[in-house]
Amino acid sequence: MPRAFDYDATDISRAYATARRLTEERRRVWRGHLSSELGDCHLRTIIDLGCGVGRFSLLLCELFRARVYGIDSSERMLATASEQSDARRITWLRASADALPFGEAEIDLVFMYLVYHHLRDPLTALRECARVLTPSGRLLVINATLEILDSLRWLPFFPSARGIDIARLPVRKTLSDVGREAGLSLIRQRTVAYPVASSLTAYADHVATRTFSTLQLVPDEEFDRGATEFRRWCTRQDRGQPVEEVIDVFLFCRER
Repeated sequence: MPRAFDYDATDISRAYATARRLTEERRRVWRGHLSSELGDCHLRTIIDLGCGVGRFSLLLCELFRARVYGIDSSERMLATASEQSDARRITWLRASADALPFGEAEIDLVFMYLVYHHLRDPLTALRECARVLTPSGRLLVINATLEILDSLRWLPFFPSARGIDIARLPVRKTLSDVGREAGLSLIRQRTVAYPVASSLTAYADHVATRTFSTLQLVPDEEFDRGATEFRRWCTRQDRGQPVEEVIDVFLFCRER
């Protein structure tokens, strides 16, 4: 079963920039979550690790008025990120999570959104995060876990998707334990909701963009069949209500 997706092997960065962009509603919700987690921190330097097309890089820059480094291993994702309006406010760097191009204790926040399950070596990556953090620095990991897998409405429509994500996603305790072994202390963990679509019909359109790495890894025939069946299901169930998903948030600090 495939476990990794190569973001430089396709033109998905273009679709990603459109389909996964932060709408004003999403920005409002994430501003609230980020302020709740980090509002009491003095953040001057931030790494958006695995920044992709940079949708959170600019939000972090605006919210905390900090110097932000958008780091990703994908050349195409970074190229798309750098084409955004206001992209010059961010320093874009191509680098691996297990070899960050910074000295010790230089960074106030390392931010990782839907990145942890892509890491080749999570322990090494989190050790790198601990290394570059200032003594009062924070690591914020936002990621799906196995505990929330069954909340995804589209999952049953793509039979191989469950196996793909079971092989990739961490359980909450494992992620926390890896952080501890890397030299980090867990401050808190919580599960938050965020908007993904204005209705179930719009949600079916969103899934049909195939801009989830899991759906890139299922066979093409299975994806086409599943997207069609999911659209039919959404059309029958749609009551015009906004659709939310949930995700887990882990806030770490350096061990003292």
